[in-house]
Amino acid sequence: MSHNGEYPMRALRELRDSAVDDAAAVLRAAESALTEAERAHAEAERAFARSARRLKEAPRPVGTLSASDLQHFDAYRDRLRAEREDAKEAVDTRQEAVRKALDERERTRGALARARAEAKAIERHEAEWRAGLRRKAAKREEDEADDRPR
Repeated sequence: MSHNGEYPMRALRELRDSAVDDAAAVLRAAESALTEAERAHAEAERAFARSARRLKEAPRPVGTLSASDLQHFDAYRDRLRAEREDAKEAVDTRQEAVRKALDERERTRGALARARAEAKAIERHEAEWRAGLRRKAAKREEDEADDRPR
C-alpha cells in the first residue's frame, strides 16, 4: 500500500479514462461516417428518381420515322435505361454503406459502454480504497486516544 495516499492503481485508472476518451472519439467518427453515408444514400435515391423520371418522360417515336431515327430513339431510351440501372446500383451500394455504418456505430457504442464500465469499476475500487484508508486513520486516531493518559 502506498504511504503517501496515492492510489496504487492510478496508472490503470488513467488508462481506463483514456480508453473512454478514445472510445468516445471513435464513436463520434462512426456517427460522422453514418451521417455521410446517409447523405450519400439520399443523393443516390434522388439521382435514381431523376433517371427513372427521365426514362418515363422520354419521347416516344410518333408517326412514320426513318430507320435511322428509330435507331436514335432506341439508343436514347437504352442509354436512359442504363443510367437508371446504374443509379439503382448506386442506391443499393449506398444502402449497404449505411448498413455498415450503422453496424460500426453500434459496435463503437458497445465499446464505449464497456470502456465506461471498466473506468467506473476502477473509480469504485478507488473510492473503496480511500474509504478503507479513512477507516484505518480513524481507527489509528481512536487507538491513540485510548492510549493517552487521562
